[in-house]
Amino acid sequence: QDPAGTADMTPGVHPEGAAEFNVSLNKSNGFTVEQGTQDAITATAQNGATPYSYDWDTDMAEGDYSASGDTFTILSSAALGDYYATVTATDDESATDDATVNFSVIAPPDYYAITITPPVNGSVTTTPESEAAEASTVTVNATANSGYAVGTITVTAADSSNVPVSGNTFTMPSQDVTVTVTFVE
Repeated sequence: QDPAGTADMTPGVHPEGAAEFNVSLNKSNGFTVEQGTQDAITATAQNGATPYSYDWDTDMAEGDYSASGDTFTILSSAALGDYYATVTATDDESATDDATVNFSVIAPPDYYAITITPPVNGSVTTTPESEAAEASTVTVNATANSGYAVGTITVTAADSSNVPVSGNTFTMPSQDVTVTVTFVE
């Protein structure tokens, strides 16, 4: 019998075909959670004798997370920082496996107002509608009245500088903006 090459192998599965008890997480290393929002890490144990139990370990402060069963919840009140969560899963025959994920709680971006100059001969909205996070993409939705076409789309920052517009989108600067669309016959 030829030995299997690493390209032929699946983690947790032996060449004889017997699957080994293991646990995996639904999040990838390096994921981020904006402070003020909540997120959850879910563990999935498999190939063991049920029921499974889960024990969580973390370097987060008590009160910044909750852990119950297969779910580790990062609470919206969590402090900014870099953390880990490790789950140890145990099956009904006392087999164990663990998995760790590293993540960061980051400051939410600043949001700035979008004002639309009242249009003539058409309608204008933006997506997002009234405010956008710094560095996010904003889409200008301009609809001309019958007999008219979209002329120019200009975006002016609060400091009177022009914000580059590409097609009908722009990148939100770190200040409020005014969107002006002209319609031509």
